[in-house]
Amino acid sequence: MNNSKISGRKVLFIGGNIIRFDATYKRVYNILSSFNLDSGIMIAMTSPMIYFSNKYNQYSIKKIFRDINVEIKILPRFPIFLLIYTITTILLKGIDNIHCFSFTPTLLGSVVKFFTRKKLITHLGGIIADERVSVGIWNQGDYRYKISNFLEKLSLEYCDHVLVVSQTFKDYLQERYKINSIIVIENCVNEKRFFFNIEKRDYMRNKYNLNDKLVVVFSGSFAPWDYPKEIINSFIEIKRKITNAHFLILTMSKDKISEMILERGIPKDDFTILSLPFDQVPAHLMMGDIALLFRSNSIVHRVGSPMKFAEYLACGLPIIGNDGLGELSKIVEDNKVGAIVDFDNEAQTGNVINEFLTLFLHDRESIRQRCIDIAVGQFSYKHYLNIYLKLYES
Repeated sequence: MNNSKISGRKVLFIGGNIIRFDATYKRVYNILSSFNLDSGIMIAMTSPMIYFSNKYNQYSIKKIFRDINVEIKILPRFPIFLLIYTITTILLKGIDNIHCFSFTPTLLGSVVKFFTRKKLITHLGGIIADERVSVGIWNQGDYRYKISNFLEKLSLEYCDHVLVVSQTFKDYLQERYKINSIIVIENCVNEKRFFFNIEKRDYMRNKYNLNDKLVVVFSGSFAPWDYPKEIINSFIEIKRKITNAHFLILTMSKDKISEMILERGIPKDDFTILSLPFDQVPAHLMMGDIALLFRSNSIVHRVGSPMKFAEYLACGLPIIGNDGLGELSKIVEDNKVGAIVDFDNEAQTGNVINEFLTLFLHDRESIRQRCIDIAVGQFSYKHYLNIYLKLYES
Protein backbone atom coordinates (compact mmCIF):
# COMPACT_ATOMS: atom_id res chain seq x y z
CA MET A 1 0.00 0.00 0.00
CA ASN A 2 1.36 3.37 -0.97
CA ASN A 3 1.55 5.85 1.85
CA SER A 4 -0.30 9.12 1.26
CA LYS A 5 1.04 12.39 2.53
CA ILE A 6 -1.07 14.58 4.77
CA SER A 7 0.72 17.89 4.56
CA GLY A 8 0.43 20.67 7.07
CA ARG A 9 -2.22 19.00 9.24
CA LYS A 10 -1.38 17.81 12.74
CA VAL A 11 -3.56 15.04 14.15
CA LEU A 12 -4.00 13.95 17.75
CA PHE A 13 -5.20 10.35 18.06
CA ILE A 14 -6.80 9.17 21.30
CA GLY A 15 -7.35 5.48 22.08
CA GLY A 16 -8.61 3.45 25.04
CA ASN A 17 -6.91 0.65 26.95
CA ILE A 18 -3.84 -0.05 24.85
CA ILE A 19 -2.74 -3.04 26.94
CA ARG A 20 -5.50 -5.15 25.43
CA PHE A 21 -4.31 -4.29 21.91
CA ASP A 22 -7.73 -5.32 20.66
CA ALA A 23 -9.52 -4.52 17.41
CA THR A 24 -9.56 -0.83 18.33
CA TYR A 25 -5.78 -0.56 18.37
CA LYS A 26 -5.40 -2.74 15.31
CA ARG A 27 -7.65 -0.22 13.60
CA VAL A 28 -5.47 2.62 14.90
CA TYR A 29 -2.32 0.87 13.68
CA ASN A 30 -3.81 0.16 10.26
CA ILE A 31 -4.99 3.73 9.73
CA LEU A 32 -1.75 5.33 10.90
CA SER A 33 0.39 3.00 8.78
CA SER A 34 -1.63 4.05 5.72
CA PHE A 35 -0.61 7.70 5.99
CA ASN A 36 2.63 9.62 5.97
CA LEU A 37 1.89 12.31 8.53
CA ASP A 38 3.92 15.49 8.84
CA SER A 39 3.23 15.25 12.53
CA GLY A 40 1.04 13.04 14.65
CA ILE A 41 0.65 12.24 18.32
CA MET A 42 -1.22 9.34 19.88
CA ILE A 43 -2.45 9.37 23.46
CA ALA A 44 -3.08 5.83 24.65
CA MET A 45 -4.73 5.12 27.97
CA THR A 46 -4.22 2.31 30.44
CA SER A 47 -5.34 1.66 34.01
CA PRO A 48 -3.34 3.44 36.73
CA MET A 49 -2.48 0.09 38.33
CA ILE A 50 -0.89 -1.21 35.16
CA TYR A 51 0.76 2.09 34.34
CA PHE A 52 2.50 2.53 37.69
CA SER A 53 3.59 -1.11 37.84
CA ASN A 54 5.19 -0.48 34.42
CA LYS A 55 3.68 -3.71 33.12
CA TYR A 56 2.80 -2.16 29.79
CA ASN A 57 6.48 -2.42 28.74
CA GLN A 58 6.21 -6.18 28.39
CA TYR A 59 3.63 -5.73 25.63
CA SER A 60 6.12 -3.83 23.47
CA ILE A 61 3.42 -1.44 22.30
CA LYS A 62 5.91 1.08 21.02
CA LYS A 63 7.72 -1.68 19.14
CA ILE A 64 4.52 -2.51 17.26
CA PHE A 65 4.17 1.13 16.20
CA ARG A 66 7.87 1.65 15.48
CA ASP A 67 7.41 1.96 11.70
CA ILE A 68 4.85 4.78 12.02
CA ASN A 69 5.79 8.45 12.23
CA VAL A 70 3.63 9.08 15.29
CA GLU A 71 4.70 10.06 18.79
CA ILE A 72 3.06 7.75 21.35
CA LYS A 73 2.20 8.79 24.91
CA ILE A 74 0.94 6.02 27.21
CA LEU A 75 -0.85 7.62 30.15
CA PRO A 76 -2.77 6.52 33.27
CA ARG A 77 -6.54 6.84 33.04
CA PHE A 78 -7.07 9.78 35.43
CA PRO A 79 -9.85 11.91 33.83
CA ILE A 80 -8.73 15.39 34.99
CA PHE A 81 -5.08 14.64 34.26
CA LEU A 82 -5.94 13.35 30.77
CA LEU A 83 -8.07 16.42 30.07
CA ILE A 84 -5.36 18.87 31.10
CA TYR A 85 -2.62 16.91 29.32
CA THR A 86 -4.64 16.67 26.09
CA ILE A 87 -5.58 20.36 26.00
CA THR A 88 -1.98 21.36 26.75
CA THR A 89 -0.69 19.09 23.98
CA ILE A 90 -3.13 20.57 21.47
CA LEU A 91 -2.10 24.13 22.33
CA LEU A 92 1.66 23.49 22.43
CA LYS A 93 1.83 21.25 19.34
CA GLY A 94 -0.62 23.19 17.15
CA ILE A 95 -2.96 20.23 16.65
CA ASP A 96 -5.63 20.66 13.94
CA ASN A 97 -7.71 17.47 14.29
CA ILE A 98 -8.68 15.17 17.15
CA HIS A 99 -9.35 11.58 16.04
CA CYS A 100 -10.79 9.32 18.75
CA PHE A 101 -11.34 5.57 18.77
CA SER A 102 -14.21 4.06 20.79
CA PHE A 103 -16.47 5.53 23.46
CA THR A 104 -14.23 6.69 26.36
CA PRO A 105 -11.75 8.53 24.11
CA THR A 106 -14.71 10.16 22.32
CA LEU A 107 -16.07 11.41 25.63
CA LEU A 108 -12.65 12.90 26.42
CA GLY A 109 -12.39 14.32 22.90
CA SER A 110 -15.78 16.04 23.13
CA VAL A 111 -14.77 17.84 26.34
CA VAL A 112 -11.44 18.81 24.79
CA LYS A 113 -13.24 20.14 21.72
CA PHE A 114 -15.42 22.31 23.96
CA PHE A 115 -12.32 24.09 25.24
CA THR A 116 -10.20 24.09 22.06
CA ARG A 117 -12.77 24.18 19.21
CA LYS A 118 -10.69 21.72 17.19
CA LYS A 119 -12.28 19.39 14.66
CA LEU A 120 -13.43 16.15 16.34
CA ILE A 121 -13.61 12.84 14.49
CA THR A 122 -14.56 9.60 16.20
CA HIS A 123 -14.28 6.03 14.98
CA LEU A 124 -16.73 3.50 16.42
CA GLY A 125 -16.51 -0.27 16.07
CA GLY A 126 -19.51 -1.20 18.23
CA ILE A 127 -22.21 -0.26 20.70
CA ILE A 128 -20.36 -0.15 24.02
CA ALA A 129 -23.28 -0.10 26.49
CA ASP A 130 -25.17 -2.88 24.72
CA GLU A 131 -21.99 -4.92 24.40
CA ARG A 132 -21.71 -4.89 28.19
CA VAL A 133 -25.33 -5.97 28.48
CA SER A 134 -24.73 -8.82 26.02
CA VAL A 135 -21.91 -10.28 28.14
CA GLY A 136 -23.81 -9.87 31.41
CA ILE A 137 -21.77 -7.02 32.92
CA TRP A 138 -24.75 -4.63 32.89
CA ASN A 139 -28.49 -4.88 32.30
CA GLN A 140 -30.67 -2.32 30.55
CA GLY A 141 -32.14 -1.15 33.85
CA ASP A 142 -28.67 -0.52 35.28
CA TYR A 143 -27.92 3.12 36.05
CA ARG A 144 -24.51 2.67 34.42
CA TYR A 145 -26.20 1.63 31.19
CA LYS A 146 -28.44 4.71 31.26
CA ILE A 147 -25.57 7.07 32.09
CA SER A 148 -23.44 5.53 29.34
CA ASN A 149 -26.17 6.07 26.74
CA PHE A 150 -26.70 9.66 27.93
CA LEU A 151 -22.99 10.46 27.68
CA GLU A 152 -22.80 8.71 24.31
CA LYS A 153 -25.57 10.96 23.00
CA LEU A 154 -23.85 14.13 24.25
CA SER A 155 -20.43 13.24 22.88
CA LEU A 156 -21.53 11.86 19.48
CA GLU A 157 -23.81 14.78 18.75
CA TYR A 158 -20.88 17.11 19.45
CA CYS A 159 -18.58 15.35 16.95
CA ASP A 160 -17.93 16.83 13.53
CA HIS A 161 -17.76 13.37 11.95
CA VAL A 162 -18.63 9.91 13.26
CA LEU A 163 -17.10 6.97 11.39
CA VAL A 164 -18.86 3.59 11.71
CA VAL A 165 -18.13 0.13 10.32
CA SER A 166 -21.47 -0.74 8.70
CA GLN A 167 -24.60 0.73 7.13
CA THR A 168 -26.62 -1.02 9.85
CA PHE A 169 -24.60 0.88 12.46
CA LYS A 170 -25.23 4.15 10.65
CA ASP A 171 -28.98 3.47 10.52
CA TYR A 172 -28.94 2.60 14.23
CA LEU A 173 -27.27 5.89 15.19
CA GLN A 174 -29.47 7.99 12.90
CA GLU A 175 -32.58 6.62 14.60
CA ARG A 176 -31.26 7.54 18.06
CA TYR A 177 -29.21 10.71 17.70
CA LYS A 178 -28.84 13.94 15.73
CA ILE A 179 -25.30 13.57 14.47
CA ASN A 180 -23.66 16.08 12.11
CA SER A 181 -22.04 13.55 9.78
CA ILE A 182 -21.96 9.73 9.80
CA ILE A 183 -19.62 7.99 7.36
CA VAL A 184 -19.44 4.23 6.79
CA ILE A 185 -15.89 2.87 6.61
CA GLU A 186 -15.86 -0.88 7.00
CA ASN A 187 -13.20 -2.60 9.07
CA CYS A 188 -10.44 -2.78 6.51
CA VAL A 189 -7.46 -5.03 6.08
CA ASN A 190 -3.86 -3.88 6.27
CA GLU A 191 -2.46 -5.17 2.98
CA LYS A 192 1.08 -4.70 4.23
CA ARG A 193 0.45 -7.43 6.79
CA PHE A 194 -2.33 -9.67 5.47
CA PHE A 195 -1.87 -11.09 1.98
CA PHE A 196 -1.42 -14.40 0.18
CA ASN A 197 1.96 -15.72 -0.88
CA ILE A 198 2.25 -19.29 -2.15
CA GLU A 199 5.94 -19.67 -1.22
CA LYS A 200 5.29 -18.45 2.33
CA ARG A 201 2.25 -20.70 2.60
CA ASP A 202 4.23 -23.77 1.49
CA TYR A 203 7.04 -22.95 3.92
CA MET A 204 4.66 -22.56 6.87
CA ARG A 205 2.65 -25.69 6.07
CA ASN A 206 5.85 -27.70 5.81
CA LYS A 207 7.01 -26.26 9.15
CA TYR A 208 3.90 -27.58 10.91
CA ASN A 209 3.61 -30.82 8.87
CA LEU A 210 0.34 -29.73 7.27
CA ASN A 211 1.23 -30.24 3.61
CA ASP A 212 -1.32 -33.02 3.07
CA LYS A 213 -4.07 -31.46 5.23
CA LEU A 214 -7.13 -29.36 4.57
CA VAL A 215 -6.56 -26.71 7.22
CA VAL A 216 -9.63 -25.16 8.87
CA VAL A 217 -8.74 -21.90 10.67
CA PHE A 218 -10.25 -20.04 13.58
CA SER A 219 -8.59 -16.93 15.00
CA GLY A 220 -9.97 -15.49 18.23
CA SER A 221 -10.89 -16.13 21.83
CA PHE A 222 -13.78 -18.65 21.70
CA ALA A 223 -15.84 -16.03 23.55
CA PRO A 224 -19.59 -16.77 23.95
CA TRP A 225 -20.48 -14.50 21.00
CA ASP A 226 -18.08 -16.52 18.81
CA TYR A 227 -20.37 -19.57 19.23
CA PRO A 228 -17.59 -21.93 20.47
CA LYS A 229 -19.83 -25.01 20.44
CA GLU A 230 -20.81 -24.34 16.83
CA ILE A 231 -17.19 -23.70 15.85
CA ILE A 232 -16.22 -27.16 17.06
CA ASN A 233 -19.34 -28.77 15.54
CA SER A 234 -18.53 -27.20 12.19
CA PHE A 235 -15.03 -28.65 12.22
CA ILE A 236 -16.45 -32.06 13.12
CA GLU A 237 -18.87 -31.75 10.17
CA ILE A 238 -15.99 -30.87 7.85
CA LYS A 239 -13.95 -33.77 9.22
CA ARG A 240 -16.76 -36.21 8.37
CA LYS A 241 -16.51 -35.28 4.70
CA ILE A 242 -12.77 -34.61 4.48
CA THR A 243 -10.85 -37.08 6.62
CA ASN A 244 -7.54 -35.20 6.37
CA ALA A 245 -9.02 -31.98 7.77
CA HIS A 246 -6.94 -30.30 10.48
CA PHE A 247 -8.13 -27.59 12.89
CA LEU A 248 -5.76 -24.61 13.34
CA ILE A 249 -6.71 -22.24 16.17
CA LEU A 250 -4.86 -18.96 16.76
CA THR A 251 -5.76 -17.68 20.20
CA MET A 252 -4.51 -16.32 23.51
CA SER A 253 -6.85 -18.76 25.35
CA LYS A 254 -4.89 -21.88 24.50
CA ASP A 255 -5.55 -24.10 27.53
CA LYS A 256 -9.29 -23.37 27.72
CA ILE A 257 -9.86 -24.11 24.04
CA SER A 258 -7.72 -27.26 24.06
CA GLU A 259 -9.83 -28.64 26.90
CA MET A 260 -13.08 -27.86 25.05
CA ILE A 261 -11.90 -29.59 21.88
CA LEU A 262 -10.61 -32.69 23.64
CA GLU A 263 -13.93 -33.00 25.50
CA ARG A 264 -15.66 -33.32 22.12
CA GLY A 265 -13.50 -36.32 21.24
CA ILE A 266 -11.28 -34.67 18.63
CA PRO A 267 -7.85 -36.37 18.71
CA LYS A 268 -4.79 -34.28 19.55
CA ASP A 269 -3.29 -35.00 16.13
CA ASP A 270 -6.26 -33.31 14.43
CA PHE A 271 -5.78 -29.83 15.84
CA THR A 272 -3.08 -27.27 16.51
CA ILE A 273 -3.49 -24.34 18.91
CA LEU A 274 -1.03 -21.47 18.79
CA SER A 275 -0.70 -18.28 20.85
CA LEU A 276 1.10 -15.75 18.67
CA PRO A 277 2.32 -12.16 18.89
CA PHE A 278 0.56 -9.58 16.75
CA ASP A 279 3.07 -9.62 13.90
CA GLN A 280 3.06 -13.41 13.39
CA VAL A 281 -0.66 -13.93 12.84
CA PRO A 282 -0.76 -13.23 9.06
CA ALA A 283 1.85 -15.83 8.14
CA HIS A 284 -0.01 -18.47 10.14
CA LEU A 285 -3.39 -17.59 8.65
CA MET A 286 -1.82 -18.19 5.27
CA MET A 287 -1.50 -21.89 6.12
CA GLY A 288 -5.27 -22.28 6.07
CA ASP A 289 -7.74 -23.37 3.42
CA ILE A 290 -11.06 -22.38 5.02
CA ALA A 291 -11.90 -20.06 7.94
CA LEU A 292 -14.73 -20.17 10.48
CA LEU A 293 -16.34 -16.94 11.67
CA PHE A 294 -19.58 -16.89 13.66
CA ARG A 295 -21.39 -14.24 15.65
CA SER A 296 -24.50 -14.27 17.83
CA ASN A 297 -27.40 -12.69 15.94
CA SER A 298 -27.93 -9.60 18.09
CA ILE A 299 -27.91 -5.88 17.34
CA VAL A 300 -24.47 -5.66 18.96
CA HIS A 301 -22.99 -7.89 16.26
CA ARG A 302 -25.24 -6.89 13.37
CA VAL A 303 -23.91 -3.33 13.54
CA GLY A 304 -20.34 -4.60 13.73
CA SER A 305 -17.82 -5.68 11.16
CA PRO A 306 -15.27 -8.17 12.53
CA MET A 307 -11.78 -7.16 11.48
CA LYS A 308 -10.83 -10.79 10.95
CA PHE A 309 -13.41 -11.06 8.12
CA ALA A 310 -11.28 -8.97 5.76
CA GLU A 311 -8.07 -10.48 7.14
CA TYR A 312 -9.27 -13.99 6.31
CA LEU A 313 -10.21 -12.98 2.77
CA ALA A 314 -6.90 -11.19 2.19
CA CYS A 315 -5.06 -14.39 3.10
CA GLY A 316 -7.13 -16.31 0.52
CA LEU A 317 -9.47 -17.97 3.03
CA PRO A 318 -13.14 -18.49 2.14
CA ILE A 319 -15.39 -18.10 5.17
CA ILE A 320 -18.02 -20.39 6.66
CA GLY A 321 -20.13 -17.98 8.72
CA ASN A 322 -23.67 -17.38 9.96
CA ASP A 323 -26.32 -14.68 9.76
CA GLY A 324 -24.90 -12.99 12.88
CA LEU A 325 -22.33 -11.45 10.54
CA GLY A 326 -25.01 -9.01 9.39
CA GLU A 327 -24.15 -7.25 6.12
CA LEU A 328 -21.07 -9.42 5.69
CA SER A 329 -23.24 -12.51 5.20
CA LYS A 330 -24.52 -11.09 1.93
CA ILE A 331 -20.96 -10.41 0.73
CA VAL A 332 -20.08 -14.07 1.32
CA GLU A 333 -23.13 -15.36 -0.53
CA ASP A 334 -23.18 -12.86 -3.40
CA ASN A 335 -19.49 -13.30 -4.20
CA LYS A 336 -19.36 -17.06 -3.51
CA VAL A 337 -16.46 -16.71 -1.09
CA GLY A 338 -17.79 -19.15 1.49
CA ALA A 339 -21.08 -20.31 2.97
CA ILE A 340 -23.62 -18.97 5.46
CA VAL A 341 -25.29 -21.44 7.83
CA ASP A 342 -28.36 -21.25 10.05
CA PHE A 343 -27.73 -22.74 13.48
CA ASP A 344 -31.46 -22.95 14.15
CA ASN A 345 -31.67 -25.57 11.40
CA GLU A 346 -29.18 -28.35 12.11
CA ALA A 347 -29.90 -30.28 8.92
CA GLN A 348 -29.49 -27.15 6.82
CA THR A 349 -26.16 -26.40 8.48
CA GLY A 350 -24.71 -29.78 7.56
CA ASN A 351 -26.02 -29.57 4.00
CA VAL A 352 -24.67 -26.07 3.41
CA ILE A 353 -21.23 -27.00 4.71
CA ASN A 354 -21.11 -30.16 2.61
CA GLU A 355 -22.24 -28.33 -0.54
CA PHE A 356 -19.58 -25.70 -0.05
CA LEU A 357 -16.87 -28.31 0.57
CA THR A 358 -17.79 -30.06 -2.67
CA LEU A 359 -17.51 -26.77 -4.55
CA PHE A 360 -14.28 -25.85 -2.77
CA LEU A 361 -12.53 -29.14 -3.57
CA HIS A 362 -13.28 -28.71 -7.28
CA ASP A 363 -12.51 -24.99 -7.56
CA ARG A 364 -10.27 -23.97 -4.67
CA GLU A 365 -7.86 -21.75 -6.65
CA SER A 366 -10.67 -19.72 -8.20
CA ILE A 367 -12.38 -19.32 -4.82
CA ARG A 368 -9.11 -18.27 -3.20
CA GLN A 369 -8.57 -15.59 -5.85
CA ARG A 370 -12.11 -14.26 -5.39
CA CYS A 371 -11.43 -13.92 -1.67
CA ILE A 372 -8.29 -11.90 -2.33
CA ASP A 373 -10.04 -9.74 -4.93
CA ILE A 374 -12.89 -8.89 -2.53
CA ALA A 375 -10.41 -8.03 0.25
CA VAL A 376 -8.38 -5.72 -2.00
CA GLY A 377 -11.35 -4.22 -3.84
CA GLN A 378 -13.74 -3.62 -0.95
CA PHE A 379 -11.84 -3.88 2.33
CA SER A 380 -8.57 -2.17 1.50
CA TYR A 381 -7.61 1.14 3.10
CA LYS A 382 -6.93 2.33 -0.43
CA HIS A 383 -10.67 2.10 -0.98
CA TYR A 384 -11.31 4.71 1.74
CA LEU A 385 -8.08 6.69 1.65
CA ASN A 386 -9.57 9.78 0.02
CA ILE A 387 -12.24 9.96 2.74
CA TYR A 388 -9.61 10.07 5.47
CA LEU A 389 -7.56 12.62 3.55
CA LYS A 390 -10.55 14.93 3.12
CA LEU A 391 -11.48 14.62 6.80
CA TYR A 392 -7.98 15.58 7.93
CA GLU A 393 -7.28 18.26 5.33
CA SER A 394 -10.62 20.10 5.16
